[in-house]
Amino acid sequence: MANIYCFISDEPFLLQENRLIEINKLKKEGYLNRKIFFADKKFNWDTFDSNDSLSLFEDKELLDIRINGFAPTKDCLNYLEDFSGKAESSKIIILSIENVTKVKGSAWFKKISSITKSSYIEKIYPNQFPAWLKSRAKRRGLNLDVQMTDYLTELTNGNLLAADQELKCLKLISKNEDLNMITIKDSLIDSSSKDIFSFSRSFINSNAQLFNKLLNQLLIEKVPLTLMLWSLNRELSFIEALQANPTMKVPGPFDYVSDLKNKAKTISEDSINKIKIEIAKLDRLIKSENNEKLIKVRFNTLMSYV
Repeated sequence: MANIYCFISDEPFLLQENRLIEINKLKKEGYLNRKIFFADKKFNWDTFDSNDSLSLFEDKELLDIRINGFAPTKDCLNYLEDFSGKAESSKIIILSIENVTKVKGSAWFKKISSITKSSYIEKIYPNQFPAWLKSRAKRRGLNLDVQMTDYLTELTNGNLLAADQELKCLKLISKNEDLNMITIKDSLIDSSSKDIFSFSRSFINSNAQLFNKLLNQLLIEKVPLTLMLWSLNRELSFIEALQANPTMKVPGPFDYVSDLKNKAKTISEDSINKIKIEIAKLDRLIKSENNEKLIKVRFNTLMSYV
């Protein structure tokens, strides 16, 4: 059972988050080679991973298998049962099952639960969203009052990924942990009046000329550098979410979402990791010294990876 982890949910954001936590744990255990498989109903479970050597010297391998919109087939369950019975293997499976109705009580769920380390992640319904939002905010060290909670609920339209990104932004621009519309109003107005959205969008569109122009404009307007970094991290989060689940709903205008989907199809995992490294360097630079010239260079370096 320990060599198969299964996550089941109708909430793409929470499923992806839990899957990533487990993947990162396994990476620390040496499972650095990850293969991703999107399984449909005709998926060939007999041959998709035919290189099944049990050599003690084989690299540890993580099979990231994703099923969306239908229950596991009989072939899938048979494969998992056979895999779980292996005495030795350098492989581990992470199975994600998304958008399937009537999970609990089903025969396949009982079977999955008996042969995998399974986690069923409950759906967050609209009437539960405000409570989830307040709980999520507390995890980020923020306390939301009722008015602030209502505002964010309306702003994000119940989208969990978008809500989490807004909380990250608020954490950056707020001066204390207790957030209400009075204490945060100036920051909200200030950040929305700047061209942060166009800045991050020029980034995902690989428009270096516009990116540099907006970067200079935002620096002149003294927009917090941490907020600018947040905007880029937000786009990366959306892109990674779309790579994990191309049908995932992302908030925003149609053309913006289309840009994100196109970038998700073309940018590599290696490029995303390099961007994250550069953003981390920028973050350290911002916190250690206010060298605007060097900061500009670092920001423009990001464009070489998109």
